[in-house]
Amino acid sequence: MTIYITGDTHQDIDVHKLSSRAFPLGKTLKRNDYVVVCGDFGCIWHGDNRDDYWLDWYESKPWTTLFVDGNHENHEVLSNMEVGKWHGGKVHYVREHVIHLMRGEVYTVDGLKIFSMGGARSTDREWRTEGVSWWPGEMASASEIEYALTNLEAHNMQVDVVLTHTAPNYLLRSIEKHYGATWKEFDEDPLTNFFEHLRENLTFRQWFFGHFHTDALDLDSKFTALYNNIVSLDEIFNLKHC
Repeated sequence: MTIYITGDTHQDIDVHKLSSRAFPLGKTLKRNDYVVVCGDFGCIWHGDNRDDYWLDWYESKPWTTLFVDGNHENHEVLSNMEVGKWHGGKVHYVREHVIHLMRGEVYTVDGLKIFSMGGARSTDREWRTEGVSWWPGEMASASEIEYALTNLEAHNMQVDVVLTHTAPNYLLRSIEKHYGATWKEFDEDPLTNFFEHLRENLTFRQWFFGHFHTDALDLDSKFTALYNNIVSLDEIFNLKHC
């Protein structure tokens, strides 16, 4: 089993990093290998057959695709999907091998404990239309945050991998410096506050996130920002924890 992790794909906009040409290693993967998208998957959008082309494209790949939700998803459609089980946690099976990792879940995969918590606040929501290109469910609710914390406490606040879309407050300041003043809209909110609490209180080996359209900022060594890069979990562990 191998786990690869990347950033936002935005349906067809940034999916080409997973094409055979850009990711030739993908052709060697099997169904028990995983490619994880850290939010803004974007293929659950219309909620009808207009989503089928790219969902079928993912299903045709030899690996299994996992994703946490970002802010640019149709959260209404996601929330109404039938809930299944996968490696000890709750999921949505979008396709047999395209799986949404739900908020606040802990999965045990080949001995690794993986915590997932999607969601983020859209910085461009004022230019979007509610129910068409923006959904209030993008932000985790108080009950979802409480569920996530309770679930982590049941695991003694210890996991190996954290998968999110946005990042803790502490890292927002680094991201501001990276982008400049025009990106000040990445303000703190209840979800980034929760992630800050986890940064300080959760024991983990590596935290991966997307959202900010950048790769490998000069951040704390236990955090990896992803956009176009596709990283191997084993290689990250060996590089950062040797």
